[in-house]
Amino acid sequence: MPKVAQDVRVEFGRAVKRARSLKGWTLDRLANEITPSPGKSFLSNVEKGHRSISPVTVGKLIAALKLDEVWIDRFLLEDVSPEDEITPQDRATETLLAQVAADATAPPTAEALLIGLAADVSAKHFSDPLAAYHELKSFLDEAASLKAMGQLPSNTSDQLQMILQRVSALNDEDQREEAAEVLEQAILRNQAEAEALYHAALQQDRVRNKPEAAAQRVLARLRLEGPEDLFEALGETFKEWYERGRDKGLSFDLEVAIRLARDGLALARTATQRGAAQNDLGMALAVLGSRETGNERLTEAVAAYRLALQDAPRKAEPLNWAMTQNNLGNALAELGVRETGTERLIEAVAAYRLALQEWRREIVPQNWAMTQNNLGTALTVLGQRETGTERLTEAVTAYRLALQEWRREVVPLDWAMTLTNMGATLSELAKREQDPTRFAEALAAYDLALQELRREVVPFSWAQTFENIALTELKLFALTADPALPQQALERLLAAREVYAEASPYHLAKCDAAIADARALLA
Repeated sequence: MPKVAQDVRVEFGRAVKRARSLKGWTLDRLANEITPSPGKSFLSNVEKGHRSISPVTVGKLIAALKLDEVWIDRFLLEDVSPEDEITPQDRATETLLAQVAADATAPPTAEALLIGLAADVSAKHFSDPLAAYHELKSFLDEAASLKAMGQLPSNTSDQLQMILQRVSALNDEDQREEAAEVLEQAILRNQAEAEALYHAALQQDRVRNKPEAAAQRVLARLRLEGPEDLFEALGETFKEWYERGRDKGLSFDLEVAIRLARDGLALARTATQRGAAQNDLGMALAVLGSRETGNERLTEAVAAYRLALQDAPRKAEPLNWAMTQNNLGNALAELGVRETGTERLIEAVAAYRLALQEWRREIVPQNWAMTQNNLGTALTVLGQRETGTERLTEAVTAYRLALQEWRREVVPLDWAMTLTNMGATLSELAKREQDPTRFAEALAAYDLALQELRREVVPFSWAQTFENIALTELKLFALTADPALPQQALERLLAAREVYAEASPYHLAKCDAAIADARALLA
């Protein structure tokens, strides 16, 4: 983009913001004055001079805001028309903003900050829209918490309150880097408030979406505390960030964990420590990679696990070696599901079988059962891509073995999950073998799982199981022509749809397609 063209964008953006402010319009109002609406995130970037725009859009803004028509001549003269004015990221940002507007639990957030945060989240290319919105909500909550801290003088000193109010004001204008600088300077000047400022700065790192800054801050704090074993202390801190990111679905926390694991590698003094840090790195990369559309993180996770296996010899630490093999299998299996072919899946199966050589039932029964379940899942996907039924039969055997230790009275949800996995595999086997007995086994497995996967406890898992039963019933109808089956399947799908409508657009679309199939059979 030529320099003169950038100047045109910046000057025009200022003119748009000035005219909009004089009219007392929000960005929403301006967006609605233009047909078709470009969305308020797009217009926010126009006002900042960050976005190329076409003369057509310039003309619409001139008409809506009664701007000087000389602007259209300047844009035509400089030829700053973009190839693709509204990008997929713009659309994703607008979707997130619409979700916030419809969510009564979303904290009140200044418009500029809300748009900036939504744009940051959409840039991460989440594979699941629900996960993207969950991430945005966590950022909004942190911003709201910082604002509240500045409004509660009883909990802070006057000086700290003034600092936090300044931070909040800058955040409201989406000047998040400037707000972070205020906190950094305050930390240097105010040792008495260091603890509160440290946590406020971590929150600001989250608000401005800078995981690398948060990781550096955490490591610097650990060094100041001077633990007896810095590597061990960093490992415990990694665990906190990793588990929070994994269990609460927070990608930011996983990104911090990745950076802390890399810091751990730099601190490692022995092969055992290097192996542990590589395994930590692999875990964080794998969980984050499973939530993203690309495969880069998962590929990095595989590489980290392979390096961990080099640094943690089997003879020296057989159980840790088996853990890493299992983790490697998980990453390979996830890649195998995403990629065509069977190479990754075959590698995953091999990794699980190696893990089972050390994670034996008599030594670590729960780990043994978990790996049997993982093996069954990889074999199922592999069997779906191959002809014949050998892999699928092996998968059913692996699930049955897992159920020997993952018993209902011990781990009820794991027991139910394994049953649903086995049900899906049995359903595929039944379809290939054209065997009503296999279909009956599949339906029986799903019915058992529903004893624990109750709608009032785990609604999403309940809906998925109900949908799987319906799909199995539709497959069975193709074999038996039992007229009751399509109606039963339709009723189950409609029940599952009620949950998906509130939870997942992706699953809702799949469910709607199955509903259409069921209705077609009833027509």
